[in-house]
Amino acid sequence: MLSTNLEHLMAALEQLRAALLALQITIAEDRPQRDESALVDLFGDAVTDQLGWLAEAQQIVDSARRAANDRRPPGEIWPHLITCDERLAQIEYGCFDLGSHNRMTPLVRMGRQRGGEWPAWLSSVQQGLDAVQNGLFAGRHALVACMRDLAEYSGAVMVQSTAIGQQFFGPAERWNQQAYPAVAVGQTMGTPVD
Repeated sequence: MLSTNLEHLMAALEQLRAALLALQITIAEDRPQRDESALVDLFGDAVTDQLGWLAEAQQIVDSARRAANDRRPPGEIWPHLITCDERLAQIEYGCFDLGSHNRMTPLVRMGRQRGGEWPAWLSSVQQGLDAVQNGLFAGRHALVACMRDLAEYSGAVMVQSTAIGQQFFGPAERWNQQAYPAVAVGQTMGTPVD
């Protein structure tokens, strides 16, 4: 059901927020204190930007959740989910950029040159980036479930290819393939359904 999946999406976004906050703490507060680095500051700024995009996504999903609970029409909920998708894409790009060769190589080089606590700190940053990626995956998975539920709620038809041909399923209250009656079984692709 859409409202349940919106709750799962909120939980996934909160998990992502926790991972971003942990990464921010690692970058800003756990770095070796004897050295300052503009590179590290740039990393911290990028994570702050991602937290801002995530806060927007959380507000948007909360609006979608309220609209779904008020049984608003799907056309009023779709824009919220699309905007959430856009914010998650911004966060994904930001994480990709942070973990990219262009960003990590100068940090790794600096860590090797400075020695001491820097290599361990860099390892912690990489673990933090991995945790953020896991949070993003969970958020994307939950968002897709919401979009699927909303599409079904709005009367969209799902098509599934199987070994025996193509099956067409009608809308249902929730995503559960076993509950859908097959409308047309064994038709080949391109054959119209009356």
